[in-house]
Amino acid sequence: MVAVFRRFFMIGAGFSLALNLIFLLPALFMLQVFDRVLVSRSIDTLVLLLVLCAGWMAVGWFLDVLRQHVLGLAAAHLEQRAGLATVRQLLDTAARPERSIDAQQLRDLSTVRAFLTGPSVLAVFDAPWIVVYLGVITLFHPLLGAVSAASGVLLVLITWASFKMTGAGTARANEAAAKAGNFVQSSLRAAEVINAHGMGEQVARTWQVDHHRALAEGQATARVQARFAATSRILRQGLQIGLLAVGAWLVIEMNASPGITIAATILLGRLLAPLEMVSANWKSILEALKAWQRMRTGQQLIVAQENAFEHPAPLGRVEAESVFFAPQAGNPPTLRNVSFVIEPGEIIAVLGPSGSGKSTLARLIMGIWAPTSGKVRLDGVELQNWHRGNLGRYVGYCPQDVQLLRGSVAQNIARFGEGDDQSVVEAAKLANCHDLITRLPQDYRTEVGENGVMLSGGQRQRIALARALYGNPRFVVLDEPNANLDADGERDLDATLRELRARGTTTVIITQRVHAAEQADRVFMIRDGALDRIGRRRTEDGEAAGKGLQVVPKT
Repeated sequence: MVAVFRRFFMIGAGFSLALNLIFLLPALFMLQVFDRVLVSRSIDTLVLLLVLCAGWMAVGWFLDVLRQHVLGLAAAHLEQRAGLATVRQLLDTAARPERSIDAQQLRDLSTVRAFLTGPSVLAVFDAPWIVVYLGVITLFHPLLGAVSAASGVLLVLITWASFKMTGAGTARANEAAAKAGNFVQSSLRAAEVINAHGMGEQVARTWQVDHHRALAEGQATARVQARFAATSRILRQGLQIGLLAVGAWLVIEMNASPGITIAATILLGRLLAPLEMVSANWKSILEALKAWQRMRTGQQLIVAQENAFEHPAPLGRVEAESVFFAPQAGNPPTLRNVSFVIEPGEIIAVLGPSGSGKSTLARLIMGIWAPTSGKVRLDGVELQNWHRGNLGRYVGYCPQDVQLLRGSVAQNIARFGEGDDQSVVEAAKLANCHDLITRLPQDYRTEVGENGVMLSGGQRQRIALARALYGNPRFVVLDEPNANLDADGERDLDATLRELRARGTTTVIITQRVHAAEQADRVFMIRDGALDRIGRRRTEDGEAAGKGLQVVPKT
């Protein structure tokens, strides 16, 4: 991505080179008018100069439009190239143990795009030409050059002082605003509980404290910035007047011509303009630079993931080797020294009390989370070494907290891919929810709403099960798939597990109900984050699978 944008910026810099050469014309025109035309009183010379300047100004207008167009293309390319990758990275971050849902990556993308299409980027392109303008003024007269250099240094010092005096306040305002925004975001997720307990007023007041702090810090910073901005604008005009006065003195002393004085004053305006623009927009420039640096780091991670080796379809053998997991560094592990092997086609039931680490184990063997230490492998390959998009075609996951995306039932079952209707129906039938879906108002086209709000808990769970089984995956993890099911739903789940056994699909079902474990080949008992016991399905006297379980101590 950096190489592509370097090409855009080189083109923009080339246009800026030509434009700034053209911007020298007004000063040179004034020089010629005062020192030639007025002295010679030649109308022909004046007309010729006007025609030449008009032609070059037309070229300058065309180049300026092209420069803006190139920067617009750069912004659009940024959206196309980084937008999808940024959302993927955001989703990956949100799935981590800390459950971070900070959309900073998207804000960074918006910040860089706004910078590329705003006036600040033009100041960045024009700033290197300050040296050229200063050199031309110095060629007119060293004293004029010294005054111009001092003027530029003065504006730079004002910009630096503005940054030093407002930087801390801006950081505090941003911190308070982010805290207030995150609090509202988390409160919206718990809106039902807040309304049920009448907590709305208290929540609003808590938000108001941080919001008022952000407003106060922002207003104080804005007042300081306004003073410095006004100072820069007035100072720029004063410096031009000062240079004109110095030029007039040089003319009186016969050390310079009137044309040189006027031309130097015009060039000083061009010299100070980028500095004034940078002074007024330094905050947005720094924010864009920081956003770009964060985006480059994120894109490097994404490229590393996209370049991962694509392994062939797995058979479904799952291994955990001395797995430890702690959600945060320094915290005690929630899983300790867990080791096991699940052979292809086996059905494993994971039992244990609440908080024992069952759902954590589910996320680890699905590759959603990475172990703090130890290895989790699928067909001998560590899950973190699988290409995530490639792995997703071979696995299915039904989480304890069922999450559906806004869209139709069919879209959710097909994982928002370009799946055909037949595959969607097959997955629904495997999950034994086809009849349930056909009774919905628009069957498979029924909109589920935000997080499936238009469906009941049981409907959401069964559709999520169909999504996990879509595409005939080789490895399936079902975390409390019967939590919202009635007796009919329990029977349907048993039928689904029998079909998965017949297909040779490796299945892990996490549950607190012993009945759901009756279809299992083996049972893992977890207590306090450790694998306590392993049970085997009882098959004595040819008894059918699922009729009973015996628990054998782990060896």
